[in-house]
Amino acid sequence: MSLHASGATDLRVRVARTGADTVSLTLTDPAGRLVARVDSLSTRALPADRTGLTKDRTGDLVRRALLRPEWTALGLSDDGGEQAWAVRGPDELGLAAFLSDAGKPGFLAVTAVARATDTDPLGAVHELTGRVLATLQDLQDDPGAAGSRLVVVTRNATAPVPDLAGAAVWGLVRAAQAELPGRVVLVDVDGRPASLRVLPAAVATGEPQLRVRDGQVTVPRLTAVGGVADAGAAFGADGTVLITGGTGALGSELARHLVSEHGVRHLLLTGRRGAQAPGAEELRGELERSGARVGIVACDVADRAALAEVVERCEPPLTAVVHAAGVLDDGVLDSLTPGRMAAVLRPKAEGALHLHELTRGLDLSAFVVFSSVSGLLGRAGQGNYAAANAFLDALAHRRAAEGLRVVSLAWGPWEHTGAWRPDSPGSTPGLVTCSRRCPHDRAWPCSTPPCARPSRSWRRSCRTGPRCGRVGSNCPRRCADSSVRTGEQPNRRRRDPPAVRGRCWSQGPGGRGWTGCPRANGRRHSWNCCVPTSRWCWATRTRTRCRPAGPSPSWASTR
Repeated sequence: MSLHASGATDLRVRVARTGADTVSLTLTDPAGRLVARVDSLSTRALPADRTGLTKDRTGDLVRRALLRPEWTALGLSDDGGEQAWAVRGPDELGLAAFLSDAGKPGFLAVTAVARATDTDPLGAVHELTGRVLATLQDLQDDPGAAGSRLVVVTRNATAPVPDLAGAAVWGLVRAAQAELPGRVVLVDVDGRPASLRVLPAAVATGEPQLRVRDGQVTVPRLTAVGGVADAGAAFGADGTVLITGGTGALGSELARHLVSEHGVRHLLLTGRRGAQAPGAEELRGELERSGARVGIVACDVADRAALAEVVERCEPPLTAVVHAAGVLDDGVLDSLTPGRMAAVLRPKAEGALHLHELTRGLDLSAFVVFSSVSGLLGRAGQGNYAAANAFLDALAHRRAAEGLRVVSLAWGPWEHTGAWRPDSPGSTPGLVTCSRRCPHDRAWPCSTPPCARPSRSWRRSCRTGPRCGRVGSNCPRRCADSSVRTGEQPNRRRRDPPAVRGRCWSQGPGGRGWTGCPRANGRRHSWNCCVPTSRWCWATRTRTRCRPAGPSPSWASTR
């Protein structure tokens, strides 16, 4: 380990895989100046055989693996909030009356407030996320916005009974913050004058995400989950447990765990292809040999009528639900469209809401939704996926407010490929195989959702690196299975074929990439390339106008 500078208050950490169980760390300040370097850090997975560990130590390890978002009070300085503001688009909150407009605006405020409706919450989600997506895309192409920070203001998106559309916007904007570091601020208010009055001072603190209630400002932090009783999950042998996405790799592992460790004897697994999904019949046979009765049904969870029929026909009656269905359609902000947003929102958000409404009158022992840390922390290239998972977390809060059983587990990277469906080209890498001391056994009884569960083998997430937002002619990296020549000018509204999207090759050592960027260093060029449509250089953290710089002499797979 070598230290190159001191005094930095914020750090950017780059993790590079150097071996089977080793990584190197490069720490820089926000300006890109080197602070420290760790040449080699060895990691090791938690042993599967933990008989040598004491009960107290095992419980401590499990508790440390569970985190929960908490809101921490933030003090405001008296000299904050002196920059000029401009309000763009509809001003449903009346922000203009509380903001200074003298001089060139340093902040551009945009309100993201859903229309008041209880009859079509999903329509409000699609409408609001589409509007905010367009605003984020316009920000990158607007020369007049250079040097200004965009402030997205929602209302009650983080309230005890959250606005579902506003919560989805939080997920989308968190991903935008990862793609546009330092340019976007996210604020949730209660709409009261006392809260709107302190908005400039709150934003002036430099915090990327804030909540203002009754004039008091808080910021989100992840804290360890404490005091969770080791009561196990509320699953039994008498009723039916429904697992959506149950024929995928994630649902299959969960089904095995419920049968072997919780004594579940009646399982109903749903998926779009049902028993025709790869490995579905083999899974059924394996579970039946373990003593379980297993039904596999083809059902689109976003189809409310089809899902209602599945719930009604459960025999024995339904007693627990695990919503693990989902799809990926990753892409940087400028490549997303309302259609791509809807494709990811349908199975996760719409499916979860349908399950909530259809089972509200049932005495369920467990209602579990599998969310993702992308909705809590944001991840570049996953704006639609982050929005869908933030919706799940908000729905869990709503169920808890109604006194209904619920847990939202925000998982990190997994250890297998194909977490959502075996043939998905863009499946999340890495699946944590359930074990006897499975951490989500501790999470089931939690009363305050969501719980964040980082991967047990987090180092595996280093294999993929940042996701490519464009494929084929829209990508500065060469793509496998694509007949499109690299180096063509990007088509900013093109949607690439699902069979190609996400299956990219990146430039190897010494590759040149796009002009305006430094030469590649390390094994992957993906951190150091420009995304042309967003005009943002990841290496220099600055806006740039990128263009192809010619072919690269070598290529290396990122997958």
